[in-house]
Formats: sequence, C-alpha cells, structure tokens
Amino acid sequence: MTKKSGEPHSNASSPKDNQLPTGRAQRGEQFYGTATIGEKGQVVIPSEAREAMGLQKGDKLLVFGMGCDMVALSKLSKVEQFASHLSNRLDAIREVIKKTKS
Repeated sequence: MTKKSGEPHSNASSPKDNQLPTGRAQRGEQFYGTATIGEKGQVVIPSEAREAMGLQKGDKLLVFGMGCDMVALSKLSKVEQFASHLSNRLDAIREVIKKTKS
C-alpha cells in the first residue's frame, strides 16, 4: 500500500504476531502497551489503562514479584479478580511467550 502525502500510515491489517489484542474489547481483557522504568525506579502506567481501571493519584496498589523477571500490579480491592483473570488467560499468555522465544 502506497502512502499518499498527508495521510497517516496504518498497520491495522497486519498486527505483530507476538502481541496481545489492544483496545477496549471487554473490561479487564486489554493489553495496554509497555512502560519504561525511570531513573528513580518509577513506572508510568499508560493513561488508557489508568482510565479503564479507574486508577487515580494516591490509589494503593499491590506489587507482586513473579520469579526474577516479572512484576504485576493490582488494586488492593481487585486481587481475587486479578488472579482469576490470569488463570483464564494462561493459554493466550503462553502463546505470546512461545512466539517471542522463536
């Protein structure tokens, strides 16, 4: 597809194979992108994720370490729901991991 001057380029028809679906499919089933650790160890949660989850300044989050290379955040009030969500998405998560190792 040739891009015409002034038109935005779109890759909507060819998403990367190793990405989870993004957007607002159903509450709690989105992949919001990536975050970078700053100099002070701070991580900015993507705005779309904060809005969808109702996160506001001052909210308390639990920080989970999963092995030596994974960190997960959860609102204090949503820990049980988070565990259930991960359990239900295990197959999709395993597929993403499998594809990124190849």
